[in-house]
Amino acid sequence: MKQGFHRLGGDGGFDDELFQKVIKTLTAMANVGPDIVGYVIIGVADNDVAAKRVEAIYGTSSTLFNKFHITGIQGEASKYKNGLDSYFQFIIQRIASMPISEADKNQISRNIKLINYYEKSILIFQIESRNEPSLYDGKYYIRKGPNNDPIPPEEYPNLFRRFFV
Repeated sequence: MKQGFHRLGGDGGFDDELFQKVIKTLTAMANVGPDIVGYVIIGVADNDVAAKRVEAIYGTSSTLFNKFHITGIQGEASKYKNGLDSYFQFIIQRIASMPISEADKNQISRNIKLINYYEKSILIFQIESRNEPSLYDGKYYIRKGPNNDPIPPEEYPNLFRRFFV
């Protein structure tokens, strides 16, 4: 979960590194095994400090739900992309530029959802594992807890066995 893709400090620019991490996380989730669905939610802050910063920057309020702050992305969409439609299209274009397979690009782009939750607009990224592992920038990663761990070459047989047995 992330409160958004724009930095909360400095120039407020789009955080390419964070966006790349989200896409890498999705491909790492897909590598856990067949029939896996992974999600990343954008528009939810995981602590009070980030939520208050979003509120101050965009003049919005957040909703507390199960220790998470639903901040929404509508503030950054309005400030930086002239609204949710342009923001959504920008995100789709960014996915197209990521170093992942065309199949993963198409799937993530097709399954991304912009939904209204507690009167806030949030993005839900989704990936479903395919019949083969997913690469990110020419490497395989796997999701372990909060980490995207690279899979060393000596573990490739185990990775492929999960998908082809």
